[in-house]
Amino acid sequence: MIIPDRLKDLQNAQFVLHDILQIDAFERNYFYQSKAEFTLLFFHSGKGDMMVEEKTNMQVDENHVIFLPPFSHISIKADPGHPLSFYMMSFSVTVPQDVAAYGEKQGSPSIIQTNKWIPLYNTIEVKRLIDQMMKEHSSSHFLSLWRRNIHFQDLLYRIATETHINTEHSGMKEVIEAVKSYLDQYHMEPTSMKLIASRFGISTTNFSTIFKRYVGVPPNHYLTDLRMQRAKELLSSDEALDSLARKVGYKDPFYFSRSFKKHVGVPPTLFMKCRRSKRIMTTFHHMNDYLLALGLAPFATVPYMGNDQVMGRLPYLAHKLRETKIIADYQLMMELQSAKEQPDLVLGANESMKTFKGIEQLPQNLNIILEDNWRAVLTDLADLLGRTKYANTWLDHFHTKVQQARRILLKSNRQRETIMSLVVTDDELRIYGGRRQFGEVLYRELGLSPPKGIGLDEHYRVVELADLLHYDPDHLFVSSNNSSFVLDRLKVLKNSREWISLKAVRNDSVYEQQSWINGHAPRGRRRNRRS
Repeated sequence: MIIPDRLKDLQNAQFVLHDILQIDAFERNYFYQSKAEFTLLFFHSGKGDMMVEEKTNMQVDENHVIFLPPFSHISIKADPGHPLSFYMMSFSVTVPQDVAAYGEKQGSPSIIQTNKWIPLYNTIEVKRLIDQMMKEHSSSHFLSLWRRNIHFQDLLYRIATETHINTEHSGMKEVIEAVKSYLDQYHMEPTSMKLIASRFGISTTNFSTIFKRYVGVPPNHYLTDLRMQRAKELLSSDEALDSLARKVGYKDPFYFSRSFKKHVGVPPTLFMKCRRSKRIMTTFHHMNDYLLALGLAPFATVPYMGNDQVMGRLPYLAHKLRETKIIADYQLMMELQSAKEQPDLVLGANESMKTFKGIEQLPQNLNIILEDNWRAVLTDLADLLGRTKYANTWLDHFHTKVQQARRILLKSNRQRETIMSLVVTDDELRIYGGRRQFGEVLYRELGLSPPKGIGLDEHYRVVELADLLHYDPDHLFVSSNNSSFVLDRLKVLKNSREWISLKAVRNDSVYEQQSWINGHAPRGRRRNRRS
């Protein structure tokens, strides 16, 4: 990053971040022309090739960064089957000595080393800093901009520090790679970090710190992850638990069970039964979306009671769930049990289990906590059910759609127009931020701009009718639960002076949706009805 003999000038350098953009899992060509600032690219997944100025061809690999000089022309092509995801940050740098020596028109300050790949080993902290910058990105408040720039300075410091350490200790990288290879091959054998450090001639005191610097996690965490991945594979067989524990390096099967539950989230016995489940019942409507994304149709589910229901099912899922049994009460559950059609796994979400009387009497219940990151929920559920391949296929398709939409938005030159997601409930008006659900798709996936004051890390805020003019978006998505009461409330809203005064309403840029489009799930309706 920094030319070695200019390191002393870092104390006088001023770095200012101007913009940050996330490019997520694109699979074709990506073209970019930088402006009068430097560009920092951080590739965190995928593989491909990058052409700089149509003459220098570079191989792109994950967990690498590169600095590009101002006015650079680049094209990036992802390898088939390895979609690239990366962050692009434009920034300026001022160094007093450079200003005096070169002047603004004579090119870039000599402190920055450009067009050279820099590998990063401790990427966890790097990704945390970038996440913080992305959260601050939508705000124009001076304190948020200041904090974003502090995170960027910290990011540059960590890149410079790793570069400096790698230069001084170039031989240690090969040693840690040898340790990784050893653990990959012999992770099933009982061992200790002290023995491994001694085997490779590394100080036992510094082993964990050095390993984490290059790999991103401590060696004991790396070893545990290898063992758990192997244990998941073996749990698909009929092998006894004590024998299986020994095969992945654990002498004590009880300690293995505790470690497995801590690492995976469920005991190994339940994990094994989930992998073998044939009849899955859900007690939360959008859990059906997750199963369908994994190529599974639920055996049974609870009824959807909305006004737009189709035979007790969400309208956009009615056809796909036509063979799924609808269980409205405990009596029907008992009838299934007597007919030997009892589900062998019940999946709920958050508090949905508590609403179904007698569900706790079934042998296998699993309550899924819907985190903000729906991808993590999908991949964790896929891992539990042995459907990782289906999850990856669905996510690849989703990423392709996102990139297509981004290209359309880029051509329209309307990315800076503000978009607001408004949900009308029985007693509230909610404006959604970018933390989860539909807001995440709008602001994080598509890179659209929320109204001023609505943050990317915000779930939703409750507002009054008079507050709408304060946000005054260019485009407005409105959803409700389609009940008669809410539809009447929406009608009153549309006739109000505040509503009629909104920019989106005046420009005919209001889009109505059903409430389930805002559900926490990996599926959604593709068409919107314009008001």
